[in-house]
Amino acid sequence: MIDTAGIERWITENLSEKRARHTFGCAEAARELALRFGYDAGTAYLAGLLHDITREQSLEEQLNLCRKYGIIPDEREASDRGLLHALTGSAVAGDVWGASEEIVHAIRVHTTGCVNMSKLDKIICLADYIEPGRHFKTVDELRELARVSLDRALLAALEGTIVHVIRDGAYLHPRTLEARNDLLLRLG
Repeated sequence: MIDTAGIERWITENLSEKRARHTFGCAEAARELALRFGYDAGTAYLAGLLHDITREQSLEEQLNLCRKYGIIPDEREASDRGLLHALTGSAVAGDVWGASEEIVHAIRVHTTGCVNMSKLDKIICLADYIEPGRHFKTVDELRELARVSLDRALLAALEGTIVHVIRDGAYLHPRTLEARNDLLLRLG
């Protein structure tokens, strides 16, 4: 049995106030999405708690975790803490906190998405976008859409990310585009 209270305590004691607030917001959003779309709320809450467990670690610390866990990031991930934390966080969640492979996978893909996302993958990815602390132009529309369709809300979130990244001239990870196209095809 995973010590949820211990994880909550660790978050409060070890993450910045801002990151802890985001993490608890994501966990609550994940629980609500799970209840709405027929998934185990406790598992979703736990995955939300663990999704950013290494987010505040330096690039050097995260690369050390890659070596420890045998993670081989692609060239872009190896230079971007924002992408790398999903890989390192998933390994730490499994090794240190005893998270299931399903939770580990959801954490691994929460920043980029992937093809054939499970329901938990979708819940964590979307919860990270729409948790109550998020404030961007279309977040309220996404929250409303998430009341009726997990897939359509996630598709809209991924498309928003793609537009934002392109507009900023930043690197778009291919998995995000692949996840978007996969969802689009599944929705018809």
